[in-house]
Amino acid sequence: MRSLPTVISILIVASVVSVCCKSFVVDESPDKKLSAQALQAEFKLMTDRLEKEVPDMYYLCPKAIYDSTKQSILHSLTDSMSVVAFYRHIMPLFVVLKDPHFQCFIDKTLLSKLDGDLPGLCFPFTVMISNNRVYTDKNLSAEKGIPRGTEILAINGVPTAEILHKIKAGVAYAPNEEHFFEQWHESIFYRDLLLLLDFRNNFKVQLPNSTILVKGVSKEELNKAEPVVADFEYKLLRSGEHPIGYLRIGTLLISKKDSLQAILEKFFGAAAREQVKDIIIDIRSNLGGSTQLGRMVFDHITDQEYRLGLSEQYLEKGVKTTVDDSAQPLTRPIKRDFFGRAVLLTDVKTFSSAHMMANAFQFYKLGKVVGQVSVEPLFITGEIQLQVLPKSRCNIYFPTSNFTLPGFDSTKVTYLMPDLEVYPGIEDRLHDKDLALEAAMKLLSQPH
Repeated sequence: MRSLPTVISILIVASVVSVCCKSFVVDESPDKKLSAQALQAEFKLMTDRLEKEVPDMYYLCPKAIYDSTKQSILHSLTDSMSVVAFYRHIMPLFVVLKDPHFQCFIDKTLLSKLDGDLPGLCFPFTVMISNNRVYTDKNLSAEKGIPRGTEILAINGVPTAEILHKIKAGVAYAPNEEHFFEQWHESIFYRDLLLLLDFRNNFKVQLPNSTILVKGVSKEELNKAEPVVADFEYKLLRSGEHPIGYLRIGTLLISKKDSLQAILEKFFGAAAREQVKDIIIDIRSNLGGSTQLGRMVFDHITDQEYRLGLSEQYLEKGVKTTVDDSAQPLTRPIKRDFFGRAVLLTDVKTFSSAHMMANAFQFYKLGKVVGQVSVEPLFITGEIQLQVLPKSRCNIYFPTSNFTLPGFDSTKVTYLMPDLEVYPGIEDRLHDKDLALEAAMKLLSQPH
């Protein structure tokens, strides 16, 4: 029997960095293909491990849909094909599961070899995605007269709505899943174009009032365009004469434990000196890591006992086993030094152990939650395992445990519902408005 772990593994990683349509195999010869028989064996190995080791794979995806998708993929593997083509064929299975802890990647060594043999320039815009529409964000092309926020109607003759549909593999999403999809794929849109459509080097971009031809840019240029954000940040905000402490926690990785400890001591020390009575803790876009770091934060703001998780499920020799954590002692905070009000900011990218932290914050009434309905329910996955497929060398990641969180309802799928929901639109983003932060400050401006 296993005890409920303190670390929930997180694996949300972007699509592969660079792909093309030339084929390659394990000997790194790009001009060879894998046989249909080999591909079918790879697919069977992958699905066998998922079905035998994931305790509840059908919580968000009905088994009938999984089985139908699986059979459709299997029936498509009738001819020899490249690893990239194989990857494209099997990706819908990961999409229908609707859990980012299920992931598939092409081997990095093979990708580097392939990209070196046939380099490609990438789509020269970063984008914003909202309501199934795509807009320009940063423009890295030579065509400089395109305002930020211009809608992109089509790329290389393919409507952007159709491109997004292809990325989703035709799967219908609930609103919270749609928000997650949009936020996640904004940062990897150029990779999606490379991966799924092999769009590279030169691009025909249809805008509302014109169609332009632009040359692509390197991945390095696109990476440089991404903002550099510190793991942790704190500052003092003011609402009139009312001081509000602001603490942003961007990660819960165990390797950042000492850095977080140092920031917490500085932040709560400054709050005490400035007689701060209200704080905002921002864990938006925090993909998780270790629950230890979440507990470190709670140590400062509550003396209430709490649980982050209720139970764990896993398969042991094919039999589902449940470890009930209710018999274990509650977590007791050890050094509360802040006794004012707290507001927690979340969004759909508050994931894994950060999601557990947000859920406990609300469940135990440590303060108000402002943000977006979670993409993860209160029944989450973790304990990630890796299977490297022997011929294609595709890396398959999958969870082997399920965890129930406080507030879990066995009769229906439940999510973290913020006390106040905030969804910025394109216009808000163009004007750099932080609606969630503004809403939190407005809440805290009310009298105690």
